[in-house]
Amino acid sequence: MGAGRVEGTLVVTDVIDDLRRARDATRKLNAVDDRISKAIRYFENLLRVRGIRRVASVKIDDEAELAWSGSKNMGEWRFVIRDGDHVHRLLDASREERAEVFTSGAMTALMDRLLR
Repeated sequence: MGAGRVEGTLVVTDVIDDLRRARDATRKLNAVDDRISKAIRYFENLLRVRGIRRVASVKIDDEAELAWSGSKNMGEWRFVIRDGDHVHRLLDASREERAEVFTSGAMTALMDRLLR
């Protein structure tokens, strides 16, 4: 055991090292989430510029689906997550939901379907 360590206790430097690792992991996670949000905005803009105004959806899992949705009255088409009777904008979804849309392949499948 190193100098200054008491068996069964944490040394302040160990705690500081753990906090630094957690901070670095949080920064990386935030950077990935920022890239995901930018990709969502990019894809939404691409579909709007191309004039894609038809509803389409793909399953994310057994209960939820990713959809391209809008209305002629609202004029704003966007990605949404439908989960039963609940619908919310993808950009307003949790970090985990946004990531799942990409890691599950749902975004790729929906973009393929919309751009055919």
